[in-house]
Amino acid sequence: MAVVSIILGILLVICGFSIMFSPLLTFLGVGTLLAIVLLIWGIMAVVRGASTKIYGLTFVLAIISIILGFLLLISPAATFETDMLILYLAAVFVIVRGLVAIIQSVKSAKGNKSKKWIWGIVLGILAVILGIFCMANPLFEAAVIGFLVAFYFIYVGFDMIYLGANDSGNGGAVV
Repeated sequence: MAVVSIILGILLVICGFSIMFSPLLTFLGVGTLLAIVLLIWGIMAVVRGASTKIYGLTFVLAIISIILGFLLLISPAATFETDMLILYLAAVFVIVRGLVAIIQSVKSAKGNKSKKWIWGIVLGILAVILGIFCMANPLFEAAVIGFLVAFYFIYVGFDMIYLGANDSGNGGAVV
């Protein structure tokens, strides 16, 4: 699983830098992109859950993710309502991901003499602030959604590479 995590991480970083050069096209295709990400994550989580015979909340969320991804693929994602929904969902996701980064960094700070965990807190706080700002200003978010997606892909890509390189048999990265 570590090799898969590293390969997917590298692909996400490459995609992230590619997206930076076409942010408007990214915004127009964000519905399809979200659907694909939901499908891939959902399928991987279902396979992981079935192979480990763990059918908890993650397994249920994976099934919901697959259903939602499929519905987004067959719906007209270019409509204004769908785009606005995606904007708000992206802002909420950035806030939640920032909070998770803060919590993980605080947990890793205990008994850790290295100060690297501070970066996780700083980036988590910045993610929460950015998410709140985007919730308050959806038109701003629409103008820069391509850059948000690009930066997130780069961040998750490096996170997956790091987790894959430091995998201790726990199944790799959790996105």
